[in-house]
Amino acid sequence: MKGKNMEVKKDYINTAQICEYLGGISKTTFWRLLQKGILPPPKLRISKTLILWDFNEVKKSLALISQNGANATESATDSETDSAKGA
Repeated sequence: MKGKNMEVKKDYINTAQICEYLGGISKTTFWRLLQKGILPPPKLRISKTLILWDFNEVKKSLALISQNGANATESATDSETDSAKGA
């Protein structure tokens, strides 16, 4: 592969970047949103710890949520808040 440019497309973002884009949510909340199907599945797995999502798909999923009036991030973070309170 010598001489080939192995750059990742700019349209792909990692977990930390998605969390930041969503207002600084925790990675736990991010994985809950993914598990509930609110966020799309990843597009690329570079290594065990580096997973990438298509940024356009993430934005599209969030747009669908806002169009439907669902407040998915609130319901996903409720259990996180409850566990922090010791409930």
